[in-house]
Amino acid sequence: MLVLTLDFETYYDAEHTIDKVSMGQYLFDKKAQVMFLTYKEGDAPTRAATGEEEIREVLSRYDWAQVVLIAHNINFDARIILDKFGHKPAKYIDTMGLMAATGGNVLMNGNSLSHVSKLLQKAGVVVADKGDVRAKAKGKRLYRFPDGRWYMHECEIDNKYLHSIILNNYTKKGVLKKGKKDARTIVADAIQLYHDYVEYGIADTDICYTAFKYFLPMLTPMELKYHQIMIRCYTEPVLKLDEAVLLKEMNRLQKRRLDKVRPVADTYYGGNINETKKALSSKALFAVLLKSMGGVEDYIVYDAQARDEQIDYAFLIPTKLSEKTGKPDYAFALTDTAFVELANVSPELKTVLDARKEVASSLEFSRTERFLSSYKWEKTFGLPYKISGAATHRASGAMSLNVQNLSSGRKEGQTTALRDSMCAPAGCKIMAIDSSQVEARILAFVSGCVRQLEVFSSGADFYSSIGEAIYNEPASHINAMRKAGDAEYIYKRSVAKSCGLGLGYGMGAEAFVDAAFVLAGVVIDLVRSKELKQIYETNYPEIKAFWNLCNKVIGHMLTGGRGTFGGPDGKLFYYDGNYQIHGSTVPSIIMPSGMRLSYYKLCRRKKSYADGSERDNYAYWGLKEGKYQWVYLWGSKLTENLCQALAFDMMKYQGVKMAEQLKIVLNTHDEWGVVVKDDDVPAARQFAEKCMREVPSWLEGLVVDCESAVGDSYGEC
Repeated sequence: MLVLTLDFETYYDAEHTIDKVSMGQYLFDKKAQVMFLTYKEGDAPTRAATGEEEIREVLSRYDWAQVVLIAHNINFDARIILDKFGHKPAKYIDTMGLMAATGGNVLMNGNSLSHVSKLLQKAGVVVADKGDVRAKAKGKRLYRFPDGRWYMHECEIDNKYLHSIILNNYTKKGVLKKGKKDARTIVADAIQLYHDYVEYGIADTDICYTAFKYFLPMLTPMELKYHQIMIRCYTEPVLKLDEAVLLKEMNRLQKRRLDKVRPVADTYYGGNINETKKALSSKALFAVLLKSMGGVEDYIVYDAQARDEQIDYAFLIPTKLSEKTGKPDYAFALTDTAFVELANVSPELKTVLDARKEVASSLEFSRTERFLSSYKWEKTFGLPYKISGAATHRASGAMSLNVQNLSSGRKEGQTTALRDSMCAPAGCKIMAIDSSQVEARILAFVSGCVRQLEVFSSGADFYSSIGEAIYNEPASHINAMRKAGDAEYIYKRSVAKSCGLGLGYGMGAEAFVDAAFVLAGVVIDLVRSKELKQIYETNYPEIKAFWNLCNKVIGHMLTGGRGTFGGPDGKLFYYDGNYQIHGSTVPSIIMPSGMRLSYYKLCRRKKSYADGSERDNYAYWGLKEGKYQWVYLWGSKLTENLCQALAFDMMKYQGVKMAEQLKIVLNTHDEWGVVVKDDDVPAARQFAEKCMREVPSWLEGLVVDCESAVGDSYGEC
């Protein structure tokens, strides 16, 4: 096969970027322009093709069934090849995905090609620096003079433009104005920018090919096959979008926002909706609003009380220490407990806070807008992913779509509209294959929890078995009564389900109060939460013991130690506090699949708590919620990392098996989605479920199960 490395350069400006518009709009609206392509066939020198006509001619030379396509952020380049020029390669390799899968992104605090070049240099690989010419190309388009010379400029340099230069850049006496350029200089600069940009593209392609050769030996064949699946979810799209569903959802969101904002606008901003939205979306302006209502920052009040001073206030405005500056910052995040609790102070505050939450929660709006843009500009809908977008190597969303966490409709104010809008093409069905209780099964397996392992082996209902421990009633009775529709036992199993989903990773009692409601719709108080936590840990002692073991492993890694732990023989995981990769020491745990959990800069670090106390914790530099930052680590948290990573490794294995016969179109951690023809559904369903009940050799003895659903849209599944 031919290894073809390439890089497209396209027109972009402040508004016309892939972060702000859909790929279809980026490629086909009136601003769009594919300017040139740099490409490298194997080890041959990198060449360039300028303009769509020449690019089309170059790409038409290849037998694409024999091409392995390599690019950095391949979602972008592969969709240009498909949507603009109609080609599909045999295989895809994304050096951005390779960088993340090997942990290089954490070492360099980023995943761009510039970060890759610096990583390679750090590891002793000879490669050029990535240039910065692209910044100069912002807002510039590609043009050609009549004599055939290419150039890049804000507009076409024709007679009309040159006449405007004479009028605007010169005085009436024909003297060039200060700070202005003459026509010759403008022409020369425009031609030079084109040549510089081509050289920039050539350098990018060379870096990308060098990175491919460097990263490839570090990953297993199964990992690379998994990459193929995830890339194809976007680069070979087949799903359709339902415009009516999306428009209905957008109307609902707009009405909900207006209903929340209008009372605040009428009371505090003279009915000005736009001014109100601005104040609600800005931390500083929102703080001003709260102060006008009688609020005072909590740290000011605490300091005053320490000095025996009295400050009049109606309520405390919550603050927290900024991770970046170490100074007080407003705690207005939707996950900040003190901010959420402000709503209990008064009805007026609840109205204001509800409006703030509505305006700050723009994810539903932006994602729905993105879906609508995709519907307008693209024939089919692809689902883009970032490979190893999380520390546990789970994928994350990309290109502002974030399809990994589409609303399930369980939370108040949310619907399943985006799921419902994704439809199978004519004559086909979408089939979702879900791995049942996969993390709970993995947790029981790695910790050797006998009681839970017996439940999974017998095929009994897992959550009812936890109910047996809580209520001292037979699990079979709880499950039978629940299936019969008995309200008491439906509730009991829901309580047990919340425990099974929430307490396996050592969640605290206070956090479990909220988690029980989110996970299973169960309302409990703190006293009951503590009781349930105690019951869980007493009945499943092996799990708590595994948390403690993991805590010891962290400490041993910190001192440079190495060893094995976990699983039936105590050798499932291998850890090494002095593991070397990319020229750096990165304490790591090697998974049985060959993938690594990395804990770069593992150390002891002080953490501040809400009560004002500070305690030493293990910490490492890593990826959390899409940001590179200090992440705290403890035994039960490491348990969670291991189980999520191991569960996803198993899902990869199953997905690779499934992809041998089925067209996979989506993934959401413990679920694969495939598209099959109507007549093929029974056979496809049987094959998919067979794949999902298989486990790799390194998980021999683990009992897994799955369930599947079929529908015309993803929402039906």
